[in-house]
Amino acid sequence: MDIIGICGSPRKQATEYVLKKALNTLEDEGYETEFFTVRGKDLSPCKHCDYCLKKKECINKDDMYTLYDLLPKAKGI
Repeated sequence: MDIIGICGSPRKQATEYVLKKALNTLEDEGYETEFFTVRGKDLSPCKHCDYCLKKKECINKDDMYTLYDLLPKAKGI
C-alpha cells in the first residue's frame, strides 16, 4: 500500500468526502490507497500506563489494531 487516508471525524460528511476524493485522485495516478475512519469504531483513549513501552503493544484491545497493522505498510499518510 502506498497511501493511507485517516478520517478522524465521527460523521460521514465533508471531511470523509474530501478525503475519499483525494484518495481516488491518487488511485487515478497509480497509487494504491487505503481508507480508515474512526466513525463506528470502538476506540479507547490512551491510559498513559506505559504498557506499550514495556510490551510493544497497546493494552486497549480495540479497533485501533486495524490501523496499527496498516501504518507500517504505508509509504505515506
